[in-house]
Amino acid sequence: MTHVRITDLPSKEIAPGITLRSVFLENLMVTFVNLERDAVVPEHSHPHEQITVVIEGALDFTLEGVRYPMKAGDAIAIPSGATHTAVAVNGPCMVHDSWNPVRKDYIIPDMARGAGGEACAMPDGNPPGEEIVKLLQHARTIAVVGLSDKPERDSYEVAHYLKEHGFRVIPVNPAKKSILGETSYPDLSSIPEKIDVVDIFRQVDAIPGIVDEAIKVGAGAVWMQLGLAHAESAKKARDAGLVVVQSKCMKIEHSRMTGEGSDRRLPGGGFKLNQ
Repeated sequence: MTHVRITDLPSKEIAPGITLRSVFLENLMVTFVNLERDAVVPEHSHPHEQITVVIEGALDFTLEGVRYPMKAGDAIAIPSGATHTAVAVNGPCMVHDSWNPVRKDYIIPDMARGAGGEACAMPDGNPPGEEIVKLLQHARTIAVVGLSDKPERDSYEVAHYLKEHGFRVIPVNPAKKSILGETSYPDLSSIPEKIDVVDIFRQVDAIPGIVDEAIKVGAGAVWMQLGLAHAESAKKARDAGLVVVQSKCMKIEHSRMTGEGSDRRLPGGGFKLNQ
């Protein structure tokens, strides 16, 4: 793709009243997002760096709990892992989002979709911050589903961090016998001890089966890593009494809780233009 009219791009609805069109290269993506009046972007986070610019209308944007009223010509920078939400106010709104790296779940047709797979949804809600802190304070045993033995992978980095900070990390990867010096199990049902949190690093279409198994073994919580969410499975887990966290990173949330990750944020959490 070298030249295209925005209106000729296929659109994708990511939440009620919110549609987007995307153009992208290998390492850069731009999306044009249309929000109907009062349309709400659910609170979420993702591993991508993002810059949002309001082109038309007005947006009430909240980044890491700080509110930024935005109008046409305003921009805000969203660091990787930062929690944010927004609502279109006083009428429809159009924004321009730039992403690094590319959000594969925003590509149409969806390149992140495997055979018979499905695209990642927006999280339909997360526990309050204090409940997530409580979960991290009391959890001891973390089963990491999809843990890789490659140090450059996010799953390895997160699991290594958790182990260094006193958590009991149990790898779940049928292709490996051990990872990080711990026995690797083929599935949750094979783990011979109680699981406090199931941390998921798998494609979206694997989430329903993992959640079903987490419920079956009596896990205390299901945690879907940054960029992962599945509303139907989340509801099923909540109805079964599990705590559910979607599209958040355990390493980021734990380091934020302990104060170790404070230097990851831009000063003030973001910036605005035309103030």
